[in-house]
Amino acid sequence: MLVHLQTMIELAVEYEKVLPRLNAMLGKKPVSVSEKALAAQKKKLEECKKNLLDLYPDWKAGNITRDEYFGIKENLNKEIATLEKSVKKLEQPDPDEETIKPNAFIEHFKRYKNIDKLSRAILVTLVDTILVHEDCRITIRNNYSDEFERIIEQLEKIEAA
Repeated sequence: MLVHLQTMIELAVEYEKVLPRLNAMLGKKPVSVSEKALAAQKKKLEECKKNLLDLYPDWKAGNITRDEYFGIKENLNKEIATLEKSVKKLEQPDPDEETIKPNAFIEHFKRYKNIDKLSRAILVTLVDTILVHEDCRITIRNNYSDEFERIIEQLEKIEAA
């Protein structure tokens, strides 16, 4: 699980490093923000709000400590604020925007760039679901998998051009 998250973090950080070259390759052609990305941001925002509401009962039930409660609550509030700004920006795109901009999800991954152990806060921020199958396989769905798919789509468009 830790290796999986470290790989995703590494990919997000590398993507940010490649952005200037991608923009140069595009020749500053407009890249429109897809409706899929907006829907993903809205979905993530709703999930964060739900997680924030579910956090208090976890604390009171003794599932998490007081310090964990306040730490996770602070992280979720920051993430909600970031997502609200992102959604607002995606809903009102700048018509003069001619380059690919780094996404908010990159900032989330950069925050955990040098992790060496997992914590509840990291899992809540970066992992959507963990499924353990009957045959002992584990499937991990990241919170920002839609954004990674969007990056791949952008790279494929550039390659095709």
